[in-house]
Amino acid sequence: MLRLRRIIVILFLFLPFFCRAEKVHLATDRDVYVAGDVILCSVWCSDDGEVSDVSSISYIELINSEGLAATSKIALINGRGAGSLTLPLSLPSGNYRIFAFTKTTEEATAKDISIINASSAAKVPDGVSLSDKPLADASGGIKTTEGIHVIKEKRGDMIRVTLHNTLQEGVSLSLSVYEDDGLRGPGISPAPIKTMPGQPESDGEVIRAKIHGQDAQKVISSPWLTAVISAPGSAADTYTGKIDNDGTVYFNTNNIYGKRDLVCEIFGLENEGYDCFFSPISPFVEIKCPDIPALDLSPAMETAILARHNASPAETDTLFEFMPVRENLLLSNLECRHWHFDDYTRFGTVEEIIVELVPIAVIRKVGEKKQLKLLLSDKARPAKTDNVLVMLDGVPVSDHERLLSFDAMALSDLYVYPYSYALGKAVFNGVMNFVTTHHDMSALEFADKVRIIDFQGCSYPVSYSMSGPTGNACGRTLLWQPVVELPAGGQISYSVPDTGVPLFIVAEGNSGFSASKHSRRVSGKDSPNMLFRGRVARKYPHDYNGTPYHDTCGFRKGKVMYNGLLYEDVFVQLDSYEGKIEVRQSKDLAPTYPDERQVSWFTCGDDLFVNLNYQKISSPEGFMLLEKDSEPAVFSLVNKQLIFSNPGFRNGKPIGYFDPEYNSSFSKYFEYKKHGGFLRITH
Repeated sequence: MLRLRRIIVILFLFLPFFCRAEKVHLATDRDVYVAGDVILCSVWCSDDGEVSDVSSISYIELINSEGLAATSKIALINGRGAGSLTLPLSLPSGNYRIFAFTKTTEEATAKDISIINASSAAKVPDGVSLSDKPLADASGGIKTTEGIHVIKEKRGDMIRVTLHNTLQEGVSLSLSVYEDDGLRGPGISPAPIKTMPGQPESDGEVIRAKIHGQDAQKVISSPWLTAVISAPGSAADTYTGKIDNDGTVYFNTNNIYGKRDLVCEIFGLENEGYDCFFSPISPFVEIKCPDIPALDLSPAMETAILARHNASPAETDTLFEFMPVRENLLLSNLECRHWHFDDYTRFGTVEEIIVELVPIAVIRKVGEKKQLKLLLSDKARPAKTDNVLVMLDGVPVSDHERLLSFDAMALSDLYVYPYSYALGKAVFNGVMNFVTTHHDMSALEFADKVRIIDFQGCSYPVSYSMSGPTGNACGRTLLWQPVVELPAGGQISYSVPDTGVPLFIVAEGNSGFSASKHSRRVSGKDSPNMLFRGRVARKYPHDYNGTPYHDTCGFRKGKVMYNGLLYEDVFVQLDSYEGKIEVRQSKDLAPTYPDERQVSWFTCGDDLFVNLNYQKISSPEGFMLLEKDSEPAVFSLVNKQLIFSNPGFRNGKPIGYFDPEYNSSFSKYFEYKKHGGFLRITH
């Protein structure tokens, strides 16, 4: 209990620094759209004018006086994100309000845009006014952030647009170049929208779900049951949830991308015979805005509206270089056995594949059902721990018989991980992931209690550039760059086709706002000003000399907070040389290696280790040992990699140490210098 109280002390001390309200700024590629268009979006997230990386996802809502019209989600990296929102073809004509927010946003900045449906007479109630207003003068123009100079010059059949940052600091921008066809948006800046802030989503979207069914209360009171969600196509998109007493389930994800099928299952439900399921809860605020001004329509706009309506939709390119591909957190850093099924290695069923091709797997009958099991060192594991996590296209399949009779001609690969793995409360001795040719779980029959729902993940970040002039002018976007990083005094150029139509050039951003300008405060000081020190290593028993471990070679009882879930009564050891945790579910099982980036804290015997970076507190990389309960708390950095190129360590040799209350009068302290190693300090 004392150690748990220490955790509370740590969170209390640093709470003001990572739970502050964020401001989210949104830019779009244009101000006027037709139903069916795609709105290209760019998002900035800030805190007191500085880049904020507290949140890893933002939510986009398009609303009118009647309520919610369309939504999107945009992933954030270091406070910046990009994505899109597709307008339904059935949207009625009118002015709309679009805004972005995170779970720590109290007020969301908003923007009013116009949407016209040329194929329907439907209008937003009281949202359209008919007039004789003439079409605006299509002369184009330039709108830019203070300190950004825009140069437009004609070069052959192209127009070159150059952005020059005249500021003394970097700036992050979005750039849009589009044709001016005389249609204008509302042109006003609405008041911020009140949202309901909650817990920050620092690693990705926290999907909330609700337990339903006549046996819901029985499931809630059954701690051995585990709620699981998974999206077909990648084993990285499999998550377990924590079930609260009110029936709410929380899944801490690493952000799921795209429109996906989401498989929702409660492991162990079939064995209990309970009638129950769960379904996700919408993360959107879904408010109404009666103060949106009416859209002015006149006969003079008809030609321009029809030109937009008849224009070919733009083809967007995925901006992969902005949002790097995520690592597979479920099976990261683990070697695997791989079998590829080609025309020469084909069998009719999965059962035949196991028998003929996979020597480390066996099929055994448990009760009335067949189950897959893995072998370790050519020996079958004890029956009580012989369970294997079997997946099809990354989706867990709890009933192995359904997969054993599956059409093997639809499979392309099998990946086997012969390691112990904990997925929520369930512990598996190995993972088998069968992959189909189309990655879509084709033809698999699920259990009755499994629900498959449509899920809206994060939209992929996209940029757009038109290669050449085509057709008549129709207010098209010729260039969209959602993230343009300009250092102080820097410049960058882009080229767009000369369509013979006046252009609007819009460069939006925040002066002094740059994703490269990233810092976080700790106890009122910047972390680079804190001191790195060293101390003599603990006196190991003779048998443990030369090991990379923190204290002792043996595993000790402890707890691990991994990806928002607490694992108790496990055996833990810290490899200080590699900075990795080794966890055993019991002493007779092989160790697993959780991704240290997803570990918030863990205990090993009486020692408490905290990952301050996971909690968005800037500190040296690695786990910090809580040395002293005080204000502020005193941590030491456990790291043996700072001294020797040779991994051999002996008693009394120095190891890495981080101590904000360093006292040079202690004879057994060492000072760390980046290129000089440790130097003894005399007193």
